[in-house]
Amino acid sequence: MKLPLTLTEQSMLDFIRSQAVPPTVRELCERLGLTNGSVHRGLRELERKGWIARVPGKARAIWIV
Repeated sequence: MKLPLTLTEQSMLDFIRSQAVPPTVRELCERLGLTNGSVHRGLRELERKGWIARVPGKARAIWIV
């Protein structure tokens, strides 16, 4: 079961879905006007809540679950 998202998390997920290739953290920062730390926290939460899967250490390793 996927947990509900905050507005920021939903914005991140929408942007990830809209891209042909998964975005980098830098691209998410620039597009959403967030800091590096905020994007990392958001990605961790999206993963914890069951919306995405990632491979640590890879720049574009984000999959929509």
